[in-house]
Amino acid sequence: MNVNTDMTLAEAMHRVKEQMTMVNLAENTRKGYLLEIRRFFDHYGKSPAELGAEDVRDWIMTRIQSGLTPGSTNMTAAALRFLYRDALRRPEVVNGLRNQRIPRKLPRHMTVQEVERLMLAVTDLRYRAAIVLTYAAGLRISETVAVQIGDIRSGKRLLHIRSGKGGVERMAPIPPKAIDYLRTYWKNIFPRPVTWLFCGKSTDEPIKTDVLRNAFNAARDRVGIDNCYSFHCLRHSCAAHMHERGGSIDVIQDALGHRQSDTTRGYARATGKMFEALKHPLSDFTMLGS
Repeated sequence: MNVNTDMTLAEAMHRVKEQMTMVNLAENTRKGYLLEIRRFFDHYGKSPAELGAEDVRDWIMTRIQSGLTPGSTNMTAAALRFLYRDALRRPEVVNGLRNQRIPRKLPRHMTVQEVERLMLAVTDLRYRAAIVLTYAAGLRISETVAVQIGDIRSGKRLLHIRSGKGGVERMAPIPPKAIDYLRTYWKNIFPRPVTWLFCGKSTDEPIKTDVLRNAFNAARDRVGIDNCYSFHCLRHSCAAHMHERGGSIDVIQDALGHRQSDTTRGYARATGKMFEALKHPLSDFTMLGS
């Protein structure tokens, strides 16, 4: 079905939202796509019917030349593919539109000592408990703020993550010390949250990601930890430290909710732990001495 040549911007956005509902896109993906699509339309100030493949290509190039990272550029491309291929049924407009190659870098992680110093520097009980749980279960920040009171399965030492990246549900292990700390948090927090474990200004709404991220950044800067470490590095640090202590790639993959094992192996490569038992043939060379 081809798009109506008289379709207005409002009609196009309505169709995009309908298609998002039909395929059940994750909330964060919806927000990201809608933002990129609005930027595209605002840039040209034309109806969807007046825009074609060259306009899409020129907009992507404009975004790249503005200094957008490959990851952000790929979000723009994905949003426009969804717009024309899925919502407006005009796949020819985005045929050949490919993602930029993203250089594979080793995930950054803090030392165990740095993580503990950072936690101690967080003075607010709610923020500290949220950071403790994030590191303990290897959570993404979106997963931390979405934790509900009933998601903690303390008897089994598990956390029920209702909707991770891509809407994937999973269970993650929580060490006993983290559970004990959450109990301390619960006994001392006032007013008590209603639904969300870490509530915002109101007890019946979750804490905002920006608020939690700012609390992390302030604590990090207070104790002099390099500002290259973001809140997400708590997740990286959890995975790296579990692997250093003998955790298998498969178990860590399940705990963190990675779809591909190669993503998890990045933490093994970052620590170098897997090379410790490797016997290199150079060790048998007599010319190098004993």
